[in-house]
Amino acid sequence: MGANLTDRDYIEIALGQHKLLADVLTTGILEASDDTLRQEMRTSLDMCLQHQKEIFDFMNQKGWYQPKAASSADVASTQSQYQNQNP
Repeated sequence: MGANLTDRDYIEIALGQHKLLADVLTTGILEASDDTLRQEMRTSLDMCLQHQKEIFDFMNQKGWYQPKAASSADVASTQSQYQNQNP
């Protein structure tokens, strides 16, 4: 008795794993004191984020992942919030 996983199930798993890996790598970068290790993890994080975007785009094309579009007011509010936090 095994689960009959669909293509959508597999790609959802892949997306979830990339999200987890991005979280782990981000924590590792923030905690690492060795510059070489930090750079290696940053390179890995960049690759992970690129793969995640490719997975997202594929799922979005298939109609499997369609987040709600933000309104112009929401975008402006968020931009303003972050601009006010950065020196």
